[in-house]
Amino acid sequence: MIDDDASPGEPSPHELSALLSELDASTQALDAAFHFDDRAAVKPAYDRLMRLRAAHHELLQRYPDIPPAAAPGDGEAAATIAAIGAVLRELSAGIERYHDLAGALARLRLQLATAVARAGP
Repeated sequence: MIDDDASPGEPSPHELSALLSELDASTQALDAAFHFDDRAAVKPAYDRLMRLRAAHHELLQRYPDIPPAAAPGDGEAAATIAAIGAVLRELSAGIERYHDLAGALARLRLQLATAVARAGP
């Protein structure tokens, strides 16, 4: 989905907001499942995170690998999306990687929230 408010080559505010919302909900569900040692909830929460990857496939593929240093200013949103895509690809190898990648994913969620705030309404 391309939004008219986006600069060419940049994700739209709508795309950023949708990805952030779903990423927050998915990671919160997975974090809660682990925190409460609810083994029955881990698999559905992990599957939800992987469905997010599939649902936003086009957006994540649009920004495959952009080093953050190469994306100053507005390009930071694209670099953040590229980094989220990389983390989700690593997570697709299995849930056992989640604890190793949870900190990176949390930082990326914060960067994405910052990009959404900068993008405006």
